[in-house]
Amino acid sequence: MLGLGEPVPSSGAAAPPPASTTVLPQLDETSEDGPVFRATLGDLEKGVLAFRKKVKHLLRSFTHYVDSNKAAEDLSSEVLDSMRGLNILLPATTYLEHAITSLDEARAEYLNQLETLVIQPLKAMYDNDLAHIDEKKKVFDKESAEYYGYQEKYLAMDKEKMKKKAPDNTKDKDKKFQQRRAKFNLLRFDYLTFMEELNTKKQQELLYHVSSFAEKQNRYHHKCARALDTLKPQLDELTYYSTSSWADIGSWIKDRQTIRKNMEVSNHAAAEAMAAKQSQPEVDSKYKGIRDLDLTVDTSQRPSTETKEGFLFAQSSKGNWKQVWCVLADGWFQESSSWKVDPNNSKPSKRVDLRFCTAKEAFKSERRFCFEIISPNSRRLYQASSAEDVKTWLTVIQRAIESSLEHPTPVSAQGNHRSGPDKEWVGLFFSSHFVSFFACELTFFH
Repeated sequence: MLGLGEPVPSSGAAAPPPASTTVLPQLDETSEDGPVFRATLGDLEKGVLAFRKKVKHLLRSFTHYVDSNKAAEDLSSEVLDSMRGLNILLPATTYLEHAITSLDEARAEYLNQLETLVIQPLKAMYDNDLAHIDEKKKVFDKESAEYYGYQEKYLAMDKEKMKKKAPDNTKDKDKKFQQRRAKFNLLRFDYLTFMEELNTKKQQELLYHVSSFAEKQNRYHHKCARALDTLKPQLDELTYYSTSSWADIGSWIKDRQTIRKNMEVSNHAAAEAMAAKQSQPEVDSKYKGIRDLDLTVDTSQRPSTETKEGFLFAQSSKGNWKQVWCVLADGWFQESSSWKVDPNNSKPSKRVDLRFCTAKEAFKSERRFCFEIISPNSRRLYQASSAEDVKTWLTVIQRAIESSLEHPTPVSAQGNHRSGPDKEWVGLFFSSHFVSFFACELTFFH
């Protein structure tokens, strides 16, 4: 046996159990009632009361332990239910469903064993034995007082008076006293045995049940480990997927930061270019921006396609300005007031055929960065976000007009064929004579 302070063997073998610290009283049926007996009995009673208090606390702790583990099963189900509503967590939810199901099955078996092999025996020990300590002590104290009261009366009888009475009466009292004494000694022995049993046998019984708890707990954890080892490939796959996704997110964040930095540099350069342009004197031309008449349009920087879309502010007939989503495609210029709706699934609020239109900057507008689209039946004023944006819109519109005239679409967006007379009218409209006439008209109006 290891002594106090001696090291634990390093062989890995379990250390021997400590020797019992309970000292068995050196009393038997021949021990007389007296100071030694009463002192020994008093020590046993104190030990039993302390033992009962600790067993009660232990029983409460075991019950709370089982209830908490049962509540953990409900919490696990609640967590899984909340995860099922998030599609991003589907891989983790699939793995955790298998893992938690296996662990819950092992836990349910483990808790059932604790109920049967630990809690129920401890509860029976407390209810059948420890709970009756006060009652048994009270009975013993009462019987002890009655016995010693009877003994005092028996020994107080006058010898002379007993001689005058019948001898048989004296023998009966002697016999009755001996019977009463034997009964009290038996009661005293039973009460002593009860106290000794609670201090020895019941403590060893408690050790047995708690050892069973330790053994069942060990089996439970081993079973959980085996279940998780079975699911280890799924966990590795989940971890790899999560790590790869997070790496992709990191790359995405880095790309967005780079794009934002480039946008800041581009915005700064655009602001400087605009300031430099505004500082230079501008040559005013009444034909600026007008198709076929504006000689300042840079045709060397034409966009690769005749399509463009974006936000513009449009002026209504009442003079109000409203933000609209404009799309230029296939020779048509259309705008949608409900720009939050997919334009492919919504009907445009306005739509014009650019073959019959021209576009120019609106110098007389009260607002900056404005241009207008003029058709035979109407004219519409638009505002862009910058001078460069105006130039881009005008260039794309002019290119779209040229493309529509050079390569006319056989079928319009309304599903009607463009007839031969329409083509001839378009050619007439954009002939040199008509252009000259239109220029004279514009000169007159300006």
